[in-house]
Amino acid sequence: MAVCQDPENSELTALQTFAGGFAGKRALEIGCGNGRITWQYADEAALVHAIDPSDKKIALARETTPAHLEITSK
Repeated sequence: MAVCQDPENSELTALQTFAGGFAGKRALEIGCGNGRITWQYADEAALVHAIDPSDKKIALARETTPAHLEITSK
């Protein structure tokens, strides 16, 4: 059975409201998990740093992030 997380985009809407939008801004997302929210606002933001303590989640984020977004790691 597939799990649908936040089908109404409530999380993204709340973040956009809190931040006043992401256009041209820099963002730091701590606990990005698989990146499911990160890549939704990454096109708007000037720069995004997304971190997660789980190597498995970071690997999953690399697999699911759209190809036009650049991912770097240190």
